[in-house]
Amino acid sequence: MSFDVDELLYLAAFPTRAEILNVVQKFDPICVSRISEVLSLTQNQTSKHLTKLREAGLVKADRSGRTVYYRLADEPCLRDFLKWRRRYRQ
Repeated sequence: MSFDVDELLYLAAFPTRAEILNVVQKFDPICVSRISEVLSLTQNQTSKHLTKLREAGLVKADRSGRTVYYRLADEPCLRDFLKWRRRYRQ
């Protein structure tokens, strides 16, 4: 599944979702509990944000037993966007 740039910008406008994308990129693959721990969020909050990101095609989910691991979608513009965002947020 692909995504459009408008959807990326809309979802990344939520600071928590943008930070989740950064964490997923850094620790790829990563499970919900680890993302929650890194960002000091509840697992419920994290899961809700990840659902939106997954539905938009920005992250991919892989199940291993009871644990779901997330990774960034293989989209060059997503990685470019995250790099650009980090550069201008410093």
